[in-house]
Amino acid sequence: MTLRRHARIISSSVNPLRLLVAVDEFLLREGLCRMIDAWEEATLVGVASRAVEALALCREVDGGDALLLGCSGGTAQLTRLLEGLRAACDQTPVLVLGRPGAGHAAHHALRAGATGVLGWGLSEEELRSGIRRAARREPVGWIEGGCGGPTRTRGMDRIELSAREREVLRLLCAGRSLKEIGAELGLSPKTVSTYRSRALQKLGLRSTADLVRYALEHGLTNNGAG
Repeated sequence: MTLRRHARIISSSVNPLRLLVAVDEFLLREGLCRMIDAWEEATLVGVASRAVEALALCREVDGGDALLLGCSGGTAQLTRLLEGLRAACDQTPVLVLGRPGAGHAAHHALRAGATGVLGWGLSEEELRSGIRRAARREPVGWIEGGCGGPTRTRGMDRIELSAREREVLRLLCAGRSLKEIGAELGLSPKTVSTYRSRALQKLGLRSTADLVRYALEHGLTNNGAG
């Protein structure tokens, strides 16, 4: 079936946050839609009943402030979806809805380009907070909650950067250009760019400015830090 039979496009120009939902599970999808419909800060501009239609949905409505993505097809399918979204709809932050205890999948999602991973057990206000941060183009990481326990942000500080990625990151924070970093480390600018791109993917960030800000905030600017 086509996108038009799977998804509904909802027009609204009242609220500032334009949100998209592409979720496989019916109950989760409907719950999110109801939450957004009742949220004065946001408007629901597009809904797809299958996660694999997320890319087509983003193109149909010309992007949005955030896409909520729920994929039941496993890590490999989710990774392909995120890579496709990053390549074609890079201006739309993607928040993946993670199953309880899905730490391995959450890290894969962040590395593949997700802005954040939101656990199913989060409260409505915690979900809204994550969406607000994504809409501001801030890294969200992996936020896990539920079962009556405290909410935990576990994502990016636990992702391991290689020694070379950390060295490139340290020099970026010092204001060096790719060419200057390459000369200092004995690498080509293209290779330096590759290390920078890997760090961006692992940390779920989108630009060098985001990378530098994150490194400064998390003490990753010194050798061996983090």
